[in-house]
Amino acid sequence: MPVTFSQSNQRFKNKRHDVTANVIIVLFEEGDAHIAYSPALDLSGYGYTDEEARASFEIALSQFLDITTKKGTLFSELKRFGWNLKDRALNIVKAPAFDDLLVTNLSLAKLLEEGKSIRTTVKPVRLFADA
Repeated sequence: MPVTFSQSNQRFKNKRHDVTANVIIVLFEEGDAHIAYSPALDLSGYGYTDEEARASFEIALSQFLDITTKKGTLFSELKRFGWNLKDRALNIVKAPAFDDLLVTNLSLAKLLEEGKSIRTTVKPVRLFADA
């Protein structure tokens, strides 16, 4: 059953427009822990249930966006993670495709190599565009 994520409570805007990108979230279990992991952002949340893992992920995402926006490093961090960012105006913002992530993200590749049962969903994430 696909899991849906609510939009982040925090809005990040640039002077001209909001920027939203779709991010793949991988859900899996490690022992008794449920994990919600975004390989495109290398962020994760965890809990005893999927709901707790999603809530923990939302906190990690909010903190990542808040800190990188305030430091002015969001743009460079997204590029480092392999995002397609056309220019600083961010007319095109696209997270890496799942197949590309399998090549570049060792943690994701390891999950699949270990035969973990994973579920994926897509989460729209609002980004601050003047990073």
